[in-house]
Amino acid sequence: MDILFLLKLVILFIIGGGTIALLSFIAEKSSTKLAGVILSFPSTIVISFIFLAYTNSIDTVIQVAPTAFIPLGVGLIFPIIYIYTARFLNKLNIPKILEVSGSFLISTIFWLVISIPLAEIHFSNIIFGIIGYFVLLTLAQIILEKEKNETPPLVTYSTTQKIARASFIGSIVVLMAILSKFISPFWGSIFSVFPAGVGSLLMIFHLQYSPANLSGLVQKLPIGSLLIFIYIISVLYFFPIYGVILGTLFSYTLSSMGYMVIKKLLKV
Repeated sequence: MDILFLLKLVILFIIGGGTIALLSFIAEKSSTKLAGVILSFPSTIVISFIFLAYTNSIDTVIQVAPTAFIPLGVGLIFPIIYIYTARFLNKLNIPKILEVSGSFLISTIFWLVISIPLAEIHFSNIIFGIIGYFVLLTLAQIILEKEKNETPPLVTYSTTQKIARASFIGSIVVLMAILSKFISPFWGSIFSVFPAGVGSLLMIFHLQYSPANLSGLVQKLPIGSLLIFIYIISVLYFFPIYGVILGTLFSYTLSSMGYMVIKKLLKV
């Protein structure tokens, strides 16, 4: 790796980790209804598309962006797999750290098994991608709506926990950049929607509470994912016309407008 690329990785680590850690912190302090929506705010994907545009081209972003739709939907099933795995492991009376790490590992493997083949085959069919996303969104919302929510009280996090969470998420952003450069931009696209913020939030709450307390945190996550969906669609339209900077600004603006609409509909 050259020095310039290493410098880019450091910058991505700081920006990526800081941004998503901030969103997670805001979500933890918000109402249950709004937490999942806040966690879905475009963050990693914004960094990913800007990185891909400048290290490759805008045409590359347009080509690989549709690859993110299905992994985005799989990311909505991710917390469901986590919660059900946590409940199963909880019955085994194993140490809590093994319960948490095991739940995260299994849900991550589930996400990888479905998402990685899409990068390998360079999947970029926007129609099938959108259909797949909405099928998974609907499935996730139906499952989560049936859950009985026992939301835990707000938690105060130590400095160590905050640094660990930011470092974990920053590492995912760096991984996205490395995979994009050395394997394929399609890998960067799918990892741009890896549910790092949701995963870190679930693990932290899980360490302090039982699995019964987790579903309330992510109940509105499927609806919130529409913000990322709006962002991807907007990028496909705005990047070719206005370029990276204005395209990002306009896309983020539309996504933010979507947030305000969802917030109003949820009455929070």
